[in-house]
Amino acid sequence: MSNKSANKTKRLISFRERERDEAAAKMAATRTSLNEAKAALESAEESVSQEIEQTRSAVGKPVSAEKLNLTADCAQSAAKEVVQKQGSVREANEALDEDMDKLMQTHTKVKQMELLLEFQQRRNERLIRNKEQSTLDDLSVSRKVHK
Repeated sequence: MSNKSANKTKRLISFRERERDEAAAKMAATRTSLNEAKAALESAEESVSQEIEQTRSAVGKPVSAEKLNLTADCAQSAAKEVVQKQGSVREANEALDEDMDKLMQTHTKVKQMELLLEFQQRRNERLIRNKEQSTLDDLSVSRKVHK
């Protein structure tokens, strides 16, 4: 019976390790999407900076109303894109935090199962030693009686 429980625990450890590996892979994918979101945010911020620089370079020069409106619209559009990209980065950070928590939980479960297996193995070894000692004691008593 003890071998069965040890084998069952080994299967559970294997299952928990697969869960941990899947959680680690998911976290890596989330980290990649976070990096992509950060890169997109930087690009959007650079776009805003370029629009602002274009507007500043036009200071003191004659500008038509249409061009001024177009520049303002481009700047507003770039600013909206920055806000959207900031939201994407925030969501990716939250997802990464969740994935990190999941990975920690699965890692803890693996460690618990490994400790359980170690406990079971020590218990089995102790039972075997006790059984062997009992057998030796019985043999010793039986030799004393027959002398």
